Amino acid sequence: MLAVRALTVVVGLALGALCAVGVLVAALFERDGFGDRDGEPSTAYLLALAIGLVASFGLPLMLWRTLLPSRFSWPAALVATVVAVAGVVWILGISFAA
Repeated sequence: MLAVRALTVVVGLALGALCAVGVLVAALFERDGFGDRDGEPSTAYLLALAIGLVASFGLPLMLWRTLLPSRFSWPAALVATVVAVAGVVWILGISFAA
């Protein structure tokens, strides 16, 4: 049973990482005018991407904390939180810099 829980957590962490990369790439495309080249980047869309970035880190951490409480590492959670906050600051920074 522990192996199934661990596999579920690993898959959740991997999917969260893929989503985080996708969100950051989408933010870059929005900033560079990939869709509407004549318009400014949509602040609402970039804010939604920032929320998605937090979710892509937060949901796997919650899954890890729920399924494997004895194996949960607070330093790893702190690092993930710092990375998520840095990503959100970056996304919002490019949103308001334009």
